[in-house]
Amino acid sequence: ATVLMQQDEAHVRVVNSSLQADLGQRTANMLITQGMNVTEVSSGLNVQSTSVVIYGPKLYTLKYILTLFGLGNNQIVFKYEDSTVDIELILGNDWMGRLPAGY
Repeated sequence: ATVLMQQDEAHVRVVNSSLQADLGQRTANMLITQGMNVTEVSSGLNVQSTSVVIYGPKLYTLKYILTLFGLGNNQIVFKYEDSTVDIELILGNDWMGRLPAGY
């Protein structure tokens, strides 16, 4: 699964929408060590639930994120508009305390 995700070469934006200030960068660091192409890290409005926004057809990367973060189909949003990334991962408060140690 990791190799397929890397072959996707998807550009990924991590948006920290949790109450934990450094969660976005720390999560991005974890994803980068796994070979994901995280090209942007930003902050957003506080939300409870983590979700994924899809701008381009990078399905292996989508599946990888869904599995890694334990997300369901109801947490995927498709946006048919131009974006600087293929996938946007929006971290909610439900991700706090779940990041593996060391990141």
